Amino acid sequence: PLAELRERYALGDFSGALTIAESILETQPDLDAVLRYAESCRGVLQQMYAARLGPLGQVPLMAVPAEQLRWLTLDHRSGFLLSHVDGVSTLEEILDVAGMPSIEAMRILCELVQQRVIILQ
Repeated sequence: PLAELRERYALGDFSGALTIAESILETQPDLDAVLRYAESCRGVLQQMYAARLGPLGQVPLMAVPAEQLRWLTLDHRSGFLLSHVDGVSTLEEILDVAGMPSIEAMRILCELVQQRVIILQ
């Protein structure tokens, strides 16, 4: 797994590398090299998501009518974040109440923007 971690990191697959690093750390939580890879991946991914989202002071708005949401393939975390898209709360406020690591919430918000479920103002 460590070789695959290094390879994915070198190829710029930071999500894949982070997944591998976290699985290694579940059984061997004190491997310094793996910890450094995981921290680096999280930092890069956070920067990527922040660049895609733009300023966190933006207010997300629903782009899909509420009655059509049930036809989308959204998991419970996406649904929870969408429940906070009220036309008033900023991205920063939604990230604060997300109840999950900010990197995960940012990833989901990026996906929702990409899928045109929400738009940012």
